[in-house]
Amino acid sequence: MSVMLQRANLLFQQERYSDAADAARQHLASMPEDAAAHRLLALCLVNQGQLQPATEHAQQAIALNPTDPYSHYALAVVLLRRKHLPEALAAVQRAISIDPGFVEGYALVAQIRLSQNRWQEAFEAANQGLSLDPDDTTCLNLRAMAEVKLGRSKDAAATLNDTLHRNPDNAWAHANQGWVSLEQGNPKQAAQHFKEALRLDPNLDWARAGVVEALKARNPIYRWLLLYFLWMAKFSGQARFAILIGGYFGYRFALNAADKNPNLAPFLWPLIVAYIIFALLTWLGSPLMNLLLRLHPLGRYALSDDQRRGANLTAVLLLLPCIVLMTGLALGSPFGQYGLAALLVLLLALPGSAIYECDEGWPRNVAWLVLAGLGLLASPAVLALTLSPEFLPKILVGFVVLSLQTYGWAVLASQFGMNYLINASVRK
Repeated sequence: MSVMLQRANLLFQQERYSDAADAARQHLASMPEDAAAHRLLALCLVNQGQLQPATEHAQQAIALNPTDPYSHYALAVVLLRRKHLPEALAAVQRAISIDPGFVEGYALVAQIRLSQNRWQEAFEAANQGLSLDPDDTTCLNLRAMAEVKLGRSKDAAATLNDTLHRNPDNAWAHANQGWVSLEQGNPKQAAQHFKEALRLDPNLDWARAGVVEALKARNPIYRWLLLYFLWMAKFSGQARFAILIGGYFGYRFALNAADKNPNLAPFLWPLIVAYIIFALLTWLGSPLMNLLLRLHPLGRYALSDDQRRGANLTAVLLLLPCIVLMTGLALGSPFGQYGLAALLVLLLALPGSAIYECDEGWPRNVAWLVLAGLGLLASPAVLALTLSPEFLPKILVGFVVLSLQTYGWAVLASQFGMNYLINASVRK
């Protein structure tokens, strides 16, 4: 190994990826067919977000040395970052077939399985790695993450305690311990672990996201919502969609039963109202708490860029109904009329709150189109309802009623559509 390639490896271990990439390129200038240098350069580039050249260098490393497990591993890492999950799994499995004792390969399999929401298979892959090296902290952390998703929080806590005992300065272990604490309803303890994780690794997004949730979980209402979100996150996208559909049909059944059976109505209506409030909170609870953190002098620094943008959008969508109310009041329209107009505008906050939870790319673009379409659909009715009766031509009354009916169903459909878009993943 040349001095320059040794330098590149040392810089990579220090997470100085740009400098390591420069050193690897200098080595390749004199030895262009060195597979080890190509795979190292691929890993440097993927950590800098340069995904296409990273892919090319990983593929070149395999072409130069197809029996090197680390080259297939490097390609799998790049493909995982690009969200090509089946291809990433095939690449790392090829690495393991070449070297069955490749611990890093089993850890990467576990990571891919976690990304696919296949918790049991992630747990098994991490255990396979630990059977080869019981002290491997990456496999221990991944097993703990799988245990949390499988509902085994106590087992996860025991795994993480063991990990921290072996390596008390492991940032991932502290971050995972924080998420376990959130699962157990202890946001104060979670915040301590997340802060320690960020002290050890200020760039750890997993811990940064946890800090935000721990801050929001100080609110007792959001604490219960967070437990619901964490519970839902344990299911696949299809299962979550099925739960939402089941909840909606349960709501419709209760509504029809209350309408047809007056004796049951006093018992059913509290459940119906509770469901509506809960449904609204699941959509607006997190963005509203992000908005509060956005206005907090310290909390705003914990939010990601997308969370800040989402909080700003939520603020705008909540301000618009207030403008409609003030306009209707100034024009002297009946309150029931402009109050309904304000409600129509307020409903835009439901799909709008989910836009920045969607992946950047086509899911987010489609989400913006959904919001714009609903806004256009609501605009004639909002304008007509805000005007005082003398400014409202009778010919428009039927149109307004039709617009209202269509808008209601469109808002409902948008909630299921947004749920799909949130779970959609963009391949890079």
